[in-house]
Amino acid sequence: NSDGYNQGDDGSGQASHVPAGGGERLKLYIEEVKARLNQAKRYPRLARLQGLEGTTQIRFHIMPDGEADKIEVVRSSRSELLDQEAVANVKRVKGFPIPPEEFPQGILVQVPMVFKLKGGPDMRD
Repeated sequence: NSDGYNQGDDGSGQASHVPAGGGERLKLYIEEVKARLNQAKRYPRLARLQGLEGTTQIRFHIMPDGEADKIEVVRSSRSELLDQEAVANVKRVKGFPIPPEEFPQGILVQVPMVFKLKGGPDMRD
């Protein structure tokens, strides 16, 4: 698509214009980005108490030094609390992996942030 980013059916993302042979390395890179986001993820207490669930699609630029920039919600979960937490989650990560060498200016990624309660609103995730 025209924003330089292709989105898979499951909402996970890959950068477009991947050099030949770079697809597997990019897939592993995106998986590591997702792992770091999951490690930093928190469920907002008020959202938990209200039983709110949803998925926020979030897009951000990972700069050559691994810092996140230009964080934006591209598809809302329809809960402001969850959308705000998705943005805060990216900011909480203290350094993403350095982008692959094919992306010397950094890389634009889009990932789903899934907020799903386990066992009801009063249970901890």
